[in-house]
Amino acid sequence: MLVAHELNETTSRHRAEPVAIWKARKYIEEHADEELSLTQVAKVVNMNANYLSEKFKQVTGTNFVEYVARTRFANASRSRPGFNRSRNSIAFSKDFRANRLRNIAPLR
Repeated sequence: MLVAHELNETTSRHRAEPVAIWKARKYIEEHADEELSLTQVAKVVNMNANYLSEKFKQVTGTNFVEYVARTRFANASRSRPGFNRSRNSIAFSKDFRANRLRNIAPLR
C-alpha cells in the first residue's frame, strides 16, 4: 500500500504536462531562430515570468535558458540531414558560445 507522499510522487510523474508549459515549449520550438526571452515567452502564455521559470524547471527538468539552447542546438543539428558536423561547427554557425554547449545533452 502506498503512503501519502509516495502516492503524490507517483501521480505527479504521470500527470499530463500543464497547458502553459506545453505552449511555452511549442513557442520556443517555433521561434528558436529568433531572439527569445523568458519575459517574452511568459507574456505569450499569460504567466508571470518568475512563476513560468519555476514551473518550467519543475515540469521539464531543465531551466528556460538551457531548454532554448538545447532546442537551437537540436534544430541546427537537424538543419542538414546526412551532414555530420561537429558541435563547435554548429555552435559557431548559430552564434552560440561553443564552450557553453560542451555540457548540454541532446533533447529527448
